[in-house]
Amino acid sequence: MTKIAPFDASAEAKVFGRYLINQKPGAAAVNLYAANIKASGTTYTKKEKKLLRLCLNHPWLTGLVDGGLAIVNPTSALRRRIYIMLAILESSPDYANYFLPRRRSMLYILVVLFAGARAVVKAILGTILVKVVR
Repeated sequence: MTKIAPFDASAEAKVFGRYLINQKPGAAAVNLYAANIKASGTTYTKKEKKLLRLCLNHPWLTGLVDGGLAIVNPTSALRRRIYIMLAILESSPDYANYFLPRRRSMLYILVVLFAGARAVVKAILGTILVKVVR
């Protein structure tokens, strides 16, 4: 595995945060992410670096890349960093409402089914995308 210099962690945090909660995370979450990444010392492979650059330049592709990596390489450094951002957001009081259960009508099952179908499509398209990037 070739070690690649890390990207700007705050840019990663903003893209990953927007992907996870559909809004830019606050400065506290971004700073916590950057500190955690620095402490963890995880590095990207050459391919992961290209995929991250793709996500930073085109944030709407982050879901496809994540879905593709879930199939092709579920333990990739890129996915681990997305999980780090998820853990930070989930444990922060500012974003707790995104993760707490709510009362829903029975029709909400349609939303869940649509989300599941969308996830399958993202995984398929993402797998193709991840395999094409060299």
